[in-house]
Amino acid sequence: TPIKKSSDFQLDGNKNEKIVNICKQTGATHYLSGPSAQNYIDSAIFSDSNIFLQFDIIHELNISLELIFKLRGK
Repeated sequence: TPIKKSSDFQLDGNKNEKIVNICKQTGATHYLSGPSAQNYIDSAIFSDSNIFLQFDIIHELNISLELIFKLRGK
């Protein structure tokens, strides 16, 4: 899995829109976040962009990017 910096992306908008923009620019169809993010993530922005948003507890510190961004064919 290639690792990219946030500066590699065109990031406009608020923090929710920035995450959605990263998902779009990488071809991600899913976004996995920790459960406490439910307090501030605007799920409508994700659903309007056809990005499946899931809140889950991440048990491993060494979690790979494949679990964070499920990339289409990448």
